[in-house]
Amino acid sequence: MPNMLPYIAASYTGNVSAAILAATSLEVLGLGPTRIPTLGMTIYYAISAAAILRGMWWWWGIPIVALVVVFSGLFLMTTGLDEIANPRLRGRKKAAAA
Repeated sequence: MPNMLPYIAASYTGNVSAAILAATSLEVLGLGPTRIPTLGMTIYYAISAAAILRGMWWWWGIPIVALVVVFSGLFLMTTGLDEIANPRLRGRKKAAAA
């Protein structure tokens, strides 16, 4: 089990990222809970209020930037944990440094 922990952690962070993406996508389409303030519902309301056409970029820009930061952080965590879990990636890094 101790040898599997980095792989399980990398898999977990990838699955969390996929779950956030799926939930946000459904909320942007208007299929999420409408009374809970989420990033997806914020983007949905911005689209339905024609914020893009009115030039109000902060209605949809800030939630998109927040999602990009979250996904970038989760991707970097997954990549780092994958380097720990995958012995082939560890060998490539040492060979490239030499």
